[in-house]
Amino acid sequence: MTPGAARKPAVSVVVLSYDRPRRLRSALESIRAQSLPPTEILVIDNPSQSSDQIRRECAAVSGVNLLSTGRNVGFAGGMNFGLSLAGCELVLLTEDDLVLEPHCLETLVSALQECPGAGVVAPIIYNFARRTVRCAGGDVSLGGVFKYTLRDWDAPSPSGDLTQPREVQFVPGAILLARTAVLRDVGGFRDEFFMYNEDIELCLRLRRSGYRIVLVPRASCFHFEPTQSAAPAIEFHKYKNLIALYLLHAPWRVLPEFALRYGILTALAGDVDRRVVIRAWLWAVWNGPRLVAERLGWRQRAAIQPQRRALPSAMMMGEGA
Repeated sequence: MTPGAARKPAVSVVVLSYDRPRRLRSALESIRAQSLPPTEILVIDNPSQSSDQIRRECAAVSGVNLLSTGRNVGFAGGMNFGLSLAGCELVLLTEDDLVLEPHCLETLVSALQECPGAGVVAPIIYNFARRTVRCAGGDVSLGGVFKYTLRDWDAPSPSGDLTQPREVQFVPGAILLARTAVLRDVGGFRDEFFMYNEDIELCLRLRRSGYRIVLVPRASCFHFEPTQSAAPAIEFHKYKNLIALYLLHAPWRVLPEFALRYGILTALAGDVDRRVVIRAWLWAVWNGPRLVAERLGWRQRAAIQPQRRALPSAMMMGEGA
Protein backbone atom coordinates (compact mmCIF):
# COMPACT_ATOMS: atom_id res chain seq x y z
CA MET A 1 0.00 0.00 0.00
CA THR A 2 1.32 3.45 -0.88
CA PRO A 3 2.16 5.51 2.25
CA GLY A 4 -0.79 7.78 3.08
CA ALA A 5 -3.20 5.96 0.76
CA ALA A 6 -6.64 5.22 2.20
CA ARG A 7 -7.20 1.58 3.07
CA LYS A 8 -9.79 -0.12 0.90
CA PRO A 9 -11.83 -2.40 3.16
CA ALA A 10 -12.83 -5.93 2.20
CA VAL A 11 -16.29 -6.10 0.60
CA SER A 12 -18.74 -8.97 0.36
CA VAL A 13 -21.20 -8.77 -2.52
CA VAL A 14 -24.50 -10.55 -1.91
CA VAL A 15 -26.54 -11.16 -5.09
CA LEU A 16 -30.11 -12.29 -4.47
CA SER A 17 -31.40 -14.54 -7.24
CA TYR A 18 -34.87 -15.86 -7.97
CA ASP A 19 -36.00 -17.38 -11.27
CA ARG A 20 -34.08 -14.93 -13.53
CA PRO A 21 -31.12 -16.91 -14.86
CA ARG A 22 -30.93 -14.92 -18.11
CA ARG A 23 -30.19 -11.74 -16.17
CA LEU A 24 -27.80 -13.28 -13.68
CA ARG A 25 -24.79 -13.68 -15.97
CA SER A 26 -24.75 -9.97 -16.85
CA ALA A 27 -25.07 -9.02 -13.19
CA LEU A 28 -22.18 -11.27 -12.13
CA GLU A 29 -19.90 -10.19 -14.94
CA SER A 30 -20.46 -6.53 -14.02
CA ILE A 31 -19.46 -7.32 -10.43
CA ARG A 32 -16.33 -9.13 -11.59
CA ALA A 33 -15.41 -6.09 -13.71
CA GLN A 34 -15.46 -3.61 -10.81
CA SER A 35 -12.49 -1.27 -10.44
CA LEU A 36 -12.49 -2.25 -6.75
CA PRO A 37 -12.74 -6.06 -6.83
CA PRO A 38 -14.95 -7.51 -4.10
CA THR A 39 -13.37 -9.98 -1.73
CA GLU A 40 -16.20 -12.44 -2.17
CA ILE A 41 -19.34 -12.83 -4.28
CA LEU A 42 -22.20 -14.74 -2.73
CA VAL A 43 -25.20 -15.64 -4.91
CA ILE A 44 -28.19 -16.45 -2.73
CA ASP A 45 -30.72 -18.58 -4.60
CA ASN A 46 -34.33 -18.57 -3.51
CA PRO A 47 -35.25 -21.97 -5.03
CA SER A 48 -37.36 -21.91 -8.17
CA GLN A 49 -37.89 -23.88 -11.37
CA SER A 50 -34.75 -22.14 -12.70
CA SER A 51 -32.41 -23.15 -9.86
CA ASP A 52 -30.52 -25.66 -12.02
CA GLN A 53 -29.89 -23.04 -14.68
CA ILE A 54 -28.87 -20.52 -12.02
CA ARG A 55 -26.31 -23.05 -10.80
CA ARG A 56 -24.87 -23.35 -14.29
CA GLU A 57 -24.69 -19.56 -14.70
CA CYS A 58 -22.80 -19.22 -11.42
CA ALA A 59 -20.38 -22.00 -12.40
CA ALA A 60 -19.60 -20.13 -15.65
CA VAL A 61 -18.31 -17.04 -13.79
CA SER A 62 -15.18 -17.50 -11.72
CA GLY A 63 -15.07 -16.37 -8.10
CA VAL A 64 -18.77 -16.95 -7.40
CA ASN A 65 -20.10 -18.91 -4.45
CA LEU A 66 -23.70 -20.15 -4.79
CA LEU A 67 -25.76 -20.83 -1.67
CA SER A 68 -29.40 -21.83 -1.44
CA THR A 69 -31.91 -20.70 1.16
CA GLY A 70 -33.58 -24.13 0.89
CA ARG A 71 -36.97 -22.59 0.19
CA ASN A 72 -38.28 -19.32 -1.16
CA VAL A 73 -38.01 -16.96 1.80
CA GLY A 74 -38.70 -13.85 -0.27
CA PHE A 75 -36.58 -10.76 -0.79
CA ALA A 76 -36.20 -9.93 2.90
CA GLY A 77 -35.36 -13.46 4.01
CA GLY A 78 -32.96 -14.05 1.14
CA MET A 79 -31.04 -10.83 1.76
CA ASN A 80 -30.85 -11.56 5.48
CA PHE A 81 -29.50 -15.03 4.73
CA GLY A 82 -26.77 -13.51 2.59
CA LEU A 83 -26.07 -10.88 5.25
CA SER A 84 -25.56 -13.61 7.83
CA LEU A 85 -23.00 -15.30 5.56
CA ALA A 86 -21.05 -12.19 4.52
CA GLY A 87 -17.51 -12.44 5.76
CA CYS A 88 -16.22 -8.91 5.14
CA GLU A 89 -16.29 -5.54 6.86
CA LEU A 90 -18.60 -4.06 4.20
CA VAL A 91 -21.45 -5.68 2.31
CA LEU A 92 -23.10 -4.72 -0.96
CA LEU A 93 -26.61 -6.11 -1.27
CA THR A 94 -27.84 -6.34 -4.85
CA GLU A 95 -30.01 -8.43 -7.18
CA ASP A 96 -29.70 -10.62 -10.23
CA ASP A 97 -31.27 -8.05 -12.56
CA LEU A 98 -28.86 -5.17 -11.85
CA VAL A 99 -25.75 -4.37 -13.90
CA LEU A 100 -23.15 -2.19 -12.15
CA GLU A 101 -21.07 0.46 -13.86
CA PRO A 102 -17.34 -0.35 -13.50
CA HIS A 103 -16.63 2.21 -10.75
CA CYS A 104 -19.91 1.74 -8.86
CA LEU A 105 -18.56 -0.28 -5.95
CA GLU A 106 -15.40 1.79 -5.51
CA THR A 107 -17.42 5.03 -5.50
CA LEU A 108 -19.88 3.68 -2.94
CA VAL A 109 -17.09 2.46 -0.65
CA SER A 110 -15.40 5.88 -0.76
CA ALA A 111 -18.69 7.62 0.00
CA LEU A 112 -19.43 5.37 2.95
CA GLN A 113 -15.99 6.10 4.38
CA GLU A 114 -16.27 9.85 3.81
CA CYS A 115 -19.91 10.59 4.78
CA PRO A 116 -20.22 11.07 8.57
CA GLY A 117 -22.99 9.00 10.11
CA ALA A 118 -23.94 7.18 6.91
CA GLY A 119 -25.78 3.95 7.62
CA VAL A 120 -26.19 2.93 4.00
CA VAL A 121 -25.15 4.45 0.69
CA ALA A 122 -26.68 3.68 -2.69
CA PRO A 123 -26.21 4.55 -6.37
CA ILE A 124 -28.60 6.05 -8.89
CA ILE A 125 -30.49 3.25 -10.65
CA TYR A 126 -31.19 3.66 -14.37
CA ASN A 127 -33.57 1.64 -16.54
CA PHE A 128 -31.45 -0.68 -18.65
CA ALA A 129 -33.21 -0.32 -22.01
CA ARG A 130 -34.41 3.28 -21.88
CA ARG A 131 -31.41 4.67 -19.95
CA THR A 132 -33.79 6.81 -17.92
CA VAL A 133 -33.60 7.28 -14.15
CA ARG A 134 -35.45 4.56 -12.28
CA CYS A 135 -34.63 5.64 -8.75
CA ALA A 136 -32.44 8.26 -7.07
CA GLY A 137 -33.61 7.66 -3.53
CA GLY A 138 -36.94 8.88 -2.29
CA ASP A 139 -39.20 10.38 0.34
CA VAL A 140 -42.04 8.80 2.26
CA SER A 141 -44.86 10.38 4.24
CA LEU A 142 -46.79 8.27 6.75
CA GLY A 143 -49.81 10.51 7.10
CA GLY A 144 -53.49 9.69 6.81
CA VAL A 145 -52.69 9.05 3.15
CA PHE A 146 -49.53 7.09 2.35
CA LYS A 147 -47.25 9.08 0.04
CA TYR A 148 -44.22 7.57 -1.65
CA THR A 149 -42.10 9.77 -3.91
CA LEU A 150 -38.96 8.95 -5.88
CA ARG A 151 -36.53 11.86 -6.01
CA ASP A 152 -35.45 13.55 -9.21
CA TRP A 153 -31.84 12.74 -10.02
CA ASP A 154 -30.96 16.33 -10.88
CA ALA A 155 -32.04 17.86 -7.57
CA PRO A 156 -28.84 19.50 -6.24
CA SER A 157 -27.32 18.63 -2.89
CA PRO A 158 -27.21 21.32 -0.16
CA SER A 159 -23.83 22.36 -1.56
CA GLY A 160 -25.43 23.00 -4.95
CA ASP A 161 -23.29 20.30 -6.58
CA LEU A 162 -25.24 17.70 -8.57
CA THR A 163 -22.46 15.16 -8.15
CA GLN A 164 -22.14 15.24 -4.36
CA PRO A 165 -23.74 12.67 -2.03
CA ARG A 166 -27.01 13.85 -0.56
CA GLU A 167 -29.21 12.56 2.25
CA VAL A 168 -32.56 10.97 1.37
CA GLN A 169 -35.24 9.30 3.44
CA PHE A 170 -34.87 5.90 1.80
CA VAL A 171 -33.09 4.01 -0.96
CA PRO A 172 -34.32 0.81 -2.62
CA GLY A 173 -33.17 -2.47 -1.15
CA ALA A 174 -32.29 -3.64 -4.65
CA ILE A 175 -28.78 -2.21 -4.19
CA LEU A 176 -27.13 -0.64 -1.17
CA LEU A 177 -23.77 -0.71 0.59
CA ALA A 178 -23.31 -0.70 4.35
CA ARG A 179 -21.05 -1.83 7.12
CA THR A 180 -21.92 -5.45 7.73
CA ALA A 181 -22.03 -4.99 11.49
CA VAL A 182 -24.48 -2.07 11.22
CA LEU A 183 -27.02 -4.03 9.18
CA ARG A 184 -26.67 -7.07 11.41
CA ASP A 185 -27.01 -5.07 14.62
CA VAL A 186 -30.29 -3.46 13.55
CA GLY A 187 -31.66 -6.85 12.47
CA GLY A 188 -31.49 -6.41 8.69
CA PHE A 189 -34.73 -6.51 6.75
CA ARG A 190 -37.87 -7.84 8.37
CA ASP A 191 -38.28 -11.48 7.34
CA GLU A 192 -42.05 -11.29 7.80
CA PHE A 193 -42.30 -8.60 5.14
CA PHE A 194 -41.20 -11.18 2.53
CA MET A 195 -41.18 -8.48 -0.17
CA TYR A 196 -42.32 -4.85 -0.71
CA ASN A 197 -41.73 -1.89 1.63
CA GLU A 198 -39.00 -3.80 3.47
CA ASP A 199 -36.45 -1.25 2.24
CA ILE A 200 -38.47 1.74 3.43
CA GLU A 201 -38.92 0.10 6.83
CA LEU A 202 -35.20 -0.64 7.15
CA CYS A 203 -34.24 2.93 6.23
CA LEU A 204 -36.71 4.41 8.70
CA ARG A 205 -35.34 2.11 11.40
CA LEU A 206 -31.77 3.13 10.60
CA ARG A 207 -32.73 6.81 10.68
CA ARG A 208 -34.41 6.30 14.05
CA SER A 209 -31.12 4.83 15.29
CA GLY A 210 -29.29 7.97 14.18
CA TYR A 211 -27.87 6.82 10.83
CA ARG A 212 -28.08 8.75 7.57
CA ILE A 213 -29.34 7.31 4.27
CA VAL A 214 -27.13 8.65 1.49
CA LEU A 215 -27.54 8.68 -2.29
CA VAL A 216 -24.26 8.78 -4.23
CA PRO A 217 -24.89 10.34 -7.70
CA ARG A 218 -21.42 9.45 -9.00
CA ALA A 219 -22.25 5.75 -8.58
CA SER A 220 -24.68 4.17 -11.03
CA CYS A 221 -26.14 0.88 -12.14
CA PHE A 222 -28.75 -0.35 -14.62
CA HIS A 223 -31.92 -2.27 -13.82
CA PHE A 224 -33.54 -4.62 -16.33
CA GLU A 225 -37.17 -3.55 -16.64
CA PRO A 226 -39.22 -6.00 -14.56
CA THR A 227 -42.47 -7.67 -15.48
CA GLN A 228 -45.35 -6.68 -13.25
CA SER A 229 -47.34 -9.19 -11.27
CA ALA A 230 -50.72 -8.73 -9.63
CA ALA A 231 -50.88 -12.19 -8.02
CA PRO A 232 -53.00 -12.29 -4.83
CA ALA A 233 -49.96 -13.35 -2.77
CA ILE A 234 -48.02 -10.29 -3.96
CA GLU A 235 -50.93 -7.96 -3.26
CA PHE A 236 -51.26 -9.44 0.23
CA HIS A 237 -47.62 -8.69 1.06
CA LYS A 238 -47.90 -5.15 -0.30
CA TYR A 239 -50.94 -4.45 1.81
CA LYS A 240 -50.00 -6.10 5.12
CA ASN A 241 -46.50 -4.58 4.93
CA LEU A 242 -48.03 -1.14 4.55
CA ILE A 243 -50.06 -1.72 7.70
CA ALA A 244 -46.97 -2.97 9.54
CA LEU A 245 -45.01 0.08 8.35
CA TYR A 246 -47.60 2.35 9.95
CA LEU A 247 -47.71 0.41 13.21
CA LEU A 248 -43.93 0.65 13.46
CA HIS A 249 -43.25 4.20 12.30
CA ALA A 250 -46.31 6.41 11.68
CA PRO A 251 -47.36 9.15 14.14
CA TRP A 252 -49.91 7.70 16.56
CA ARG A 253 -52.42 10.42 15.67
CA VAL A 254 -52.78 9.26 12.05
CA LEU A 255 -53.47 5.59 12.81
CA PRO A 256 -57.28 5.94 13.17
CA GLU A 257 -57.58 7.73 9.82
CA PHE A 258 -55.22 5.23 8.21
CA ALA A 259 -57.26 2.28 9.53
CA LEU A 260 -60.49 3.82 8.28
CA ARG A 261 -59.10 4.73 4.87
CA TYR A 262 -57.07 1.58 4.18
CA GLY A 263 -59.37 -0.80 6.01
CA ILE A 264 -63.11 -0.22 5.84
CA LEU A 265 -63.21 2.29 2.96
CA THR A 266 -60.76 0.33 0.80
CA ALA A 267 -62.71 -2.90 1.33
CA LEU A 268 -65.97 -1.18 0.44
CA ALA A 269 -64.55 0.61 -2.61
CA GLY A 270 -63.28 -2.61 -4.17
CA ASP A 271 -60.04 -1.05 -5.47
CA VAL A 272 -58.20 -3.94 -3.81
CA ASP A 273 -59.54 -7.50 -3.59
CA ARG A 274 -61.63 -7.52 -0.43
CA ARG A 275 -60.20 -10.88 0.59
CA VAL A 276 -56.68 -9.42 0.43
CA VAL A 277 -57.70 -6.48 2.62
CA ILE A 278 -59.37 -8.69 5.22
CA ARG A 279 -56.46 -11.13 5.29
CA ALA A 280 -53.96 -8.29 5.67
CA TRP A 281 -55.83 -6.73 8.58
CA LEU A 282 -56.24 -10.11 10.29
CA TRP A 283 -52.46 -10.49 10.00
CA ALA A 284 -52.10 -7.04 11.58
CA VAL A 285 -54.44 -7.90 14.46
CA TRP A 286 -52.39 -11.01 15.22
CA ASN A 287 -48.95 -9.40 14.80
CA GLY A 288 -49.75 -5.82 15.82
CA PRO A 289 -49.05 -6.22 19.55
CA ARG A 290 -45.55 -7.55 18.79
CA LEU A 291 -44.80 -4.70 16.38
CA VAL A 292 -46.08 -2.03 18.77
CA ALA A 293 -44.11 -3.57 21.63
CA GLU A 294 -40.96 -3.32 19.55
CA ARG A 295 -41.73 0.28 18.63
CA LEU A 296 -42.19 1.19 22.30
CA GLY A 297 -38.95 -0.52 23.27
CA TRP A 298 -40.69 -3.24 25.28
CA ARG A 299 -39.41 -5.88 22.89
CA GLN A 300 -35.90 -5.96 21.45
CA ARG A 301 -35.42 -6.77 17.79
CA ALA A 302 -32.88 -9.57 17.45
CA ALA A 303 -29.64 -8.89 15.62
CA ILE A 304 -28.64 -11.09 12.70
CA GLN A 305 -26.03 -13.57 13.81
CA PRO A 306 -23.16 -14.40 11.46
CA GLN A 307 -23.12 -17.96 10.19
CA ARG A 308 -19.88 -19.87 10.06
CA ARG A 309 -19.07 -21.23 6.62
CA ALA A 310 -16.00 -22.08 4.59
CA LEU A 311 -15.50 -20.65 1.11
CA PRO A 312 -13.07 -22.33 -1.28
CA SER A 313 -9.97 -20.17 -1.70
CA ALA A 314 -10.54 -20.15 -5.47
CA MET A 315 -13.74 -18.22 -4.81
CA MET A 316 -12.03 -15.38 -2.97
CA MET A 317 -10.86 -12.31 -4.84
CA GLY A 318 -9.21 -8.97 -4.21
CA GLU A 319 -8.00 -8.28 -0.70
CA GLY A 320 -7.41 -11.55 1.07
CA ALA A 321 -7.13 -13.56 -2.18
